[in-house]
Amino acid sequence: GKLVKVVSSDGPYRTRILPLLTPDTVIMYDLVTFNHGENSQAVLEGFRLESGRIGVLCVGSGPTIRGNIFHSQSITNWAAICLAGSYVNEVAAIGPAPAIIENNTIMNCANGGISTFSSVAPIIRNNIIYGNHAYGIHKQNSSLPLVMAYNDIFGNPDGNYNISDYGPGALAVDPRIDYNGTLSPNSPCINAGDPDPKYNDPDGSRNDMRSEERV
Repeated sequence: GKLVKVVSSDGPYRTRILPLLTPDTVIMYDLVTFNHGENSQAVLEGFRLESGRIGVLCVGSGPTIRGNIFHSQSITNWAAICLAGSYVNEVAAIGPAPAIIENNTIMNCANGGISTFSSVAPIIRNNIIYGNHAYGIHKQNSSLPLVMAYNDIFGNPDGNYNISDYGPGALAVDPRIDYNGTLSPNSPCINAGDPDPKYNDPDGSRNDMRSEERV
C-alpha cells in the first residue's frame, strides 16, 4: 500500500529477483505482488525476475512495471504479469488493476506473457513479448479496456486473446534478442519505441522497445 519506487541500481542485466532457495528444492512463489490498492506511483523497475511462479501479480492495484526482464516464470495456467480485480483461491475476477507496463521483456515463460482482467484500462507500451510457451497477451473478454502501443509480440505459439487493436507502432517480428534479454545491433526493436521524447534512451535517442543496453 505504500507508494514507493523499488529500482535497482545496476539494471536488469545484473540484478535478479529469484524464488526462495531451500537446501533441496526451489519453492515456487509469485515473485512480486501488489494487492493493497497501489497506483502508478508505486514502481518496480530494473530487475530480472526469473524462475518464479508469477513474476508480478497485481490485485486491485495499478503500479508501474518498467524496464524489467521476465524470464522462465513457471505458472502454466496464467501469465508472467497478471492483473486482476480480485484473486481468491487462485481464481481471478474482473475489477480495476490498471497497471502501466512499459519497456519490459517477457520471454521463455511456461504459459503467457501478460493477462488482464482489469476493468480499468492498463497501459502496455514499448514491450517485447517473445518466445513464451503459449500466448503473448490475454484479455479476459473483448469488452475490457486496454491501451497498447509500440510493442513487439512474436513467437508465442497461441497468439493473443480478445485483442483487436494493438495501437500505433505495433510489431510482430523476431526481436533478435538473446537469452539474457539483450538486443542484437540489428534488432528491429531498436529505436522503435514510442517516439515521444519523454521516453528517449539516456543518450537522447528514440527509445527501444526494451532497454538502452545492447551488444
